[in-house]
Amino acid sequence: MIHKRAIQLVILQFLLVFLFSCTTNPFSLERQYISLSKKVLPSVVEVISVGMKDSTGEQWFDFFQDKEENNRNDFESSGIGSGFIAESDGDNYYIITNKHVIGELEKVSILTSDNVIYSGEVLGVDTRFDFAVIKIISSTHLPVVKLNISNRLKIGQFVAAIGNPMGYTQSVSMGIISHLGRFGGPKDNLSDYIQTDAAINQGNSGGPLVDLKGNVIGINTWISSPSGGNTGLGFSIPIKNVYSSFRALIDQGEIHNSWFGISTGLIPGVPFYANSRGAFVYQVVDDSPAYIGGVRPGDIIKSSSGELIDSAQELILLISTIQSGDTFNLDIERDHEEFTLNIVLGESMDDPLSVSKKVKPGFILIENDTSLIIFEILAKSVAEVAGFMKNDIINSVNGKTVIHIEEFYRELNNGINNIIITRENTQLDLELNY
Repeated sequence: MIHKRAIQLVILQFLLVFLFSCTTNPFSLERQYISLSKKVLPSVVEVISVGMKDSTGEQWFDFFQDKEENNRNDFESSGIGSGFIAESDGDNYYIITNKHVIGELEKVSILTSDNVIYSGEVLGVDTRFDFAVIKIISSTHLPVVKLNISNRLKIGQFVAAIGNPMGYTQSVSMGIISHLGRFGGPKDNLSDYIQTDAAINQGNSGGPLVDLKGNVIGINTWISSPSGGNTGLGFSIPIKNVYSSFRALIDQGEIHNSWFGISTGLIPGVPFYANSRGAFVYQVVDDSPAYIGGVRPGDIIKSSSGELIDSAQELILLISTIQSGDTFNLDIERDHEEFTLNIVLGESMDDPLSVSKKVKPGFILIENDTSLIIFEILAKSVAEVAGFMKNDIINSVNGKTVIHIEEFYRELNNGINNIIITRENTQLDLELNY
């Protein structure tokens, strides 16, 4: 009887230990937040934009308001945002913030955690990501944060948003990652945002979103809110998206935006592509990095270096995080066969419209039950010059009848490109010469 009782006590103790280990320890979580605050707060700064002018009329705090854009005149005001010291080189310290915090200024004031004001030089910006780098010089050692540029973030992961909301400096708010890969947000911004419920308000902009180890995973940028105040819908730019631009500004003093040379979108909703996933290539610029690397119209771009690409947005984002001259690989599907291409990206051009006449084929097709129809045609393209028009019906390419999108691209990529169309019950014989 005593032996049986002893066994029961051992089992009970085991269950208690097991249950305790499976339960979140609030004191442990509290210690982690205290630890990360001590680690990161000394590197968080206040960015003071005095007399800020923005030729676009966009005030920095407008990014915190969920409302339609209004036409405004240029303005002159003062603003306060956040930033964090992300790297040092001797007496040079480099601060990351949002571009909308600094407006069009070349000089700003930086208030560090020890209440010292420095003159900051705007080293450069990347408007695609609402990203800016500021340099200050200090003979006194300043603490630097660590950046986490991995892809291993998880929904539900604990995070902290740190900054200067409403002018309340050195503030920390607790939350989780609510979602990953959110597209949208402020006009012309390109990012797959980290969504968080950590409190973010006006003044948090440009501050860090950090994990429990105190590593920066994002830049707090905007919230969705009708009032402009925190609603638990905050969005941060993943630090991995801007890391190459950050390095380029420090190492070279400028960003060389990359150019690929395709138009991409959703995979056509036709039976041939029913089981395909990725970004569909509708058009390719002749002699572009994409064309030289082997990409052709009708290809599906599925992944890069093992990272799946599920949409055109993801592909565009990937390319924009790579500097011109760099090489990356793409996994391609063509006619249900898969292969890998190595692409060397070119540098973006000041006048992208200049390549219109090199775009192949120069139009977008839609497929119905019996025919292919030109849905959209690119102005000044070879196709427009050759006489193709919207709503033309494609009958054949190089003498072969085509009624499906995959058939058209297959023949197009074989060259020559003699195309017979029907327009208002009249057949026309046209050619695409690139």
